Amino acid sequence: MARPGWPCAIAKRRLVGLQFLMAAPNKRTTAGQTYLSAGQYFGEILDNRRCCDLVLTELEHRQGKRFPTHSHQLAFFSLLLEGSYTERCGPKTVDYKQLMVVYRPSGVTHADRIGDAGVRLFNVEIKETWLERMRQYGPIDHLSLDPYGGELAWLAARLYREFRENDPYGPLAIEGLILEMLATMNRNSNATDKEPPSWLSKVRDLLHAEYAHSISIERLATEAGVHPYDVSRAFRKFHRQTVAEFVQDLRVKQASIDLLQPGIPLSDVALAAGFADQSHLTRIFKRVTGMTPGAFRAAFVRNPGSPSVEPESEPKA
Repeated sequence: MARPGWPCAIAKRRLVGLQFLMAAPNKRTTAGQTYLSAGQYFGEILDNRRCCDLVLTELEHRQGKRFPTHSHQLAFFSLLLEGSYTERCGPKTVDYKQLMVVYRPSGVTHADRIGDAGVRLFNVEIKETWLERMRQYGPIDHLSLDPYGGELAWLAARLYREFRENDPYGPLAIEGLILEMLATMNRNSNATDKEPPSWLSKVRDLLHAEYAHSISIERLATEAGVHPYDVSRAFRKFHRQTVAEFVQDLRVKQASIDLLQPGIPLSDVALAAGFADQSHLTRIFKRVTGMTPGAFRAAFVRNPGSPSVEPESEPKA
């Protein structure tokens, strides 16, 4: 039974050892392709709720496995909580890692291969009423099917936290976060209709390699063979953020991956990701994700109570 805190929730299930929800008769297989109804997935359903024209599901696959080509009745966001998997969608094959977010329109066919260690996922299916609201502001059929990180991933992480906490204000918070996710995805897809300069990928690769260390705009420009102004301008245009913000996001992403390991102290997480100390990590992590490192770990790690988990220091002003 749903908690009183979720007045608009009509279902919450904890299912163990089942391959599908109770709505299994709605699963159809035609011409070798499986069609999954709302709230229906391959794998073990850990938690499932319906709220605000959304279907929110946490599920897992405990070991590696291949699944046949299939499609879903509803469009959905999927946040990868643990593990890795590979998806084939048409001619494209994509490898997904922790904390990546993917958006799939309804009816898009794809086939998945789960990594050997299994995966845990948080999926949010979106009914047509949400998409109609978005169409009032512009077309949505052009949205990228590539995985997202950055701002969209942090919004999805906050949504998962609301799903886990399940308090009286959860539905209101979830509605707001879904609106932000849809708006962010549309903005990213419409950011520019021009191709980035070829040298920008070299700059991006260098930042990915050395984000934990100090690196200057001048060095980036020298490596790319352009003026520092060109680097700054191109980043703002094609990444919708400054170089410093891009580096900050990379550090926060690395910290979030380390936080998923409950045995790593927060002070070590901070230094490994390039932060000055634990207080610096706490301040920047909360600014980017909306959560402190400790709150993120508590939401995402199923057994966070480890002696090596340190109390968070207060952020410095």
